[in-house]
Amino acid sequence: MSDTSDIEYRLEQNANQAGEEVARLMGRGDYYKERDDDAQALKNYISALEAYAIYARLKSQIIAVSVAISTQDVNPNNARIVFSQTLFELFNLLYLISDFYNSNSIVKVYLQSKLVQIAEQLDEYEPVFDEQELNRYSNIKDYAESVKSNVLKNQDNLQNLQPIKEESNESLKTIRKALSDISSEKICPLSLESSGGCFIATAAYSTSIHPDLDTFRKFRDRSLLTNPWGRLFVSVYYQVGPQIAQYVNRSFYLKKIVRLWLEKLASFMRMLEMWQ
Repeated sequence: MSDTSDIEYRLEQNANQAGEEVARLMGRGDYYKERDDDAQALKNYISALEAYAIYARLKSQIIAVSVAISTQDVNPNNARIVFSQTLFELFNLLYLISDFYNSNSIVKVYLQSKLVQIAEQLDEYEPVFDEQELNRYSNIKDYAESVKSNVLKNQDNLQNLQPIKEESNESLKTIRKALSDISSEKICPLSLESSGGCFIATAAYSTSIHPDLDTFRKFRDRSLLTNPWGRLFVSVYYQVGPQIAQYVNRSFYLKKIVRLWLEKLASFMRMLEMWQ
């Protein structure tokens, strides 16, 4: 067995174990839900979402090693299958979690907004669905249509959410952090959440914890948010950033180009900070 094959094998084993942990926690959630123990059921479903973030990271490492879908242009159908599987799994988890909150809860609205986002992204992969997946897709689209008005009605509340690290609702904080981690992985084709709102940079760097992202956040907080024009720019960016991040996240070459530009921008910002 070659070194590469050995690495792939170990990653595959680790990913399988992570997937089993997701299934175990979901099973526990189902167990408590059937017994009307909503607190324990919700706790386990949220833990399953956290475990899914680990699973997504390990599966993305396998893809990185095998270069299976480093870009959609290599094998579009294989890429679509991987991406749609991730979205189906995420939709199921987020839907289960959302069921425990009432319609007026910001957590409910937040989760509904992510479910609508997933449903819209699935449109792109419909050509590769089999009969069972088409049925799931149809049900997802119906659900998304039924909650879209509630999401639109609460857009102001969603846009006013604090950065993840400042989130006061611990359950929502955990959910958002998990979605941020998942969104930065290669098997996720869209940005569902980004730490501190750095949607495009998170997609380009494939992580939410790179030092350059801290540089961008500092510039936002110290320069942009301190004046009206800067706040307007940030507001517009928060509206269009997630959509742009989707395209960046799906293309290996676009990621490289955007990251190179962002690295130069971050370096320039740090130089400015030194001069001040």
